[in-house]
Order: sequence, then C-alpha cells, then structure tokens
Amino acid sequence: MTLCRLLKFSKCMNQDYVKWYSMISMMNDNKGIGAGGSNTNKSGLSFEEDTHLRHLWVENKMNRKLTKTSCEYKIKFNHDGNSYINVEQSGFTKYMESIGFGKLELCHGCKKPDEIYIDMPNKIIFWIEKKNQNVPGSVSEKLQTAHCKRYSLKKNFPGFHIEYIFMLSNFFKNGHATELDYLKMINVPVFYIDEKDKIIDYIEQTSTESSIVQSLRDLRLSYSK
Repeated sequence: MTLCRLLKFSKCMNQDYVKWYSMISMMNDNKGIGAGGSNTNKSGLSFEEDTHLRHLWVENKMNRKLTKTSCEYKIKFNHDGNSYINVEQSGFTKYMESIGFGKLELCHGCKKPDEIYIDMPNKIIFWIEKKNQNVPGSVSEKLQTAHCKRYSLKKNFPGFHIEYIFMLSNFFKNGHATELDYLKMINVPVFYIDEKDKIIDYIEQTSTESSIVQSLRDLRLSYSK
C-alpha cells in the first residue's frame, strides 16, 4: 500500500471512530437528562410506593379480589372519619364496571391510577397522580394533562365528582411556576412528597363538606314537602 493510500485509509478510520464515539456519548448523555427508560420507570414505581397513603390507614378490610394483582379495600384514615374504597391500577376499571359502568372510553393515563380513593356515599373519586422528577425532562409536561384526564373521568362516570390531585417530588417546587399556576386556576390541588398528612386532610374535608351539603339539601326537600 502506497503512502498516499495509507494516509487516506487512516483518515477514513479516524472519521468513523469519531462518529461512533459521538453516538455513544449522546446515548450516555440522554440517560442522565430525563430520557425515561427503565431507570425512570424504576424511580417512578419506587416513588409511588414510598408515597402510598396505606401507611397512614387506621382501618382496612379486603372486600374482594378484582384481578390477579388488585384487591378492593374498604379503609379509613381516622377511626371516626369517612370510609373509602381503595383499589390499585387495573382494579379501578374492574371496580367501576362492577357498580354499573360499562364500555368505558377513558383517555390514555386514566385506566390505572397511581392511587385512588372512592367515597361511595358522597359519590367522589379522589384520583391521585404521582410524578417524580430529579432533572429537567418530559415529566414536567405531564402536569399539563390534568384537565384532559379529569374531563375523561367525568365523562365516563356521570354522577361522580372528580377530585384530581397531584403528588409531586420536591423538584417541581422550582422552575414550574406556569404549570403550577395553571393547576391552581383549574382547581387541581398539588401536594409534595412530605405532605401526605395534608392530602388526607384534604380528602376528609372534601367528603365532610359534601356530606353536610347533602344533609342540608335533604332537609330542604323534607320541608318543601
């Protein structure tokens, strides 16, 4: 091989190496900037479990098994408080179908709640969506989907009041003013990882206020007769 051809071959090899090295570097960089994948899923599942309100239940009774991985529980947060139905993931649609709602046409993200409590006497669904983020990424954009998902739940479960609630990691406290202002405007309460007690207070207060309103309504109807 002549010296000229040898130099050309060496140059091509170097170019291919640079391209290969750049591609590998980009792949590694994406793993650390909110690119999702298995690490994001593992982190999200761990966050969902760590923030589950079951650790604060004072009473719970398994009513029945809905799927292979989900059961229906009747729970209380306070001994003298309201009772709620709790189901997990795909058990939610199974439960709603079992009480008369069929042919559900829920939008994406409305079939398997991260955590949910159903106040049957007052017909309130407390849907808790959890988002965990530690670096800038696409999860931040999902805060903008609450209105669409709440609309889908209202459409599929007429007669139920939908309380759509966000539980977020502390990362969202900064740099998300626009999203948080929007959620406040559309009445979607936001709580953070260290505010589980506040979520329970919100759930209990909402149920109690609904019971009082219903009692006053019933009283007014009885007087009108």
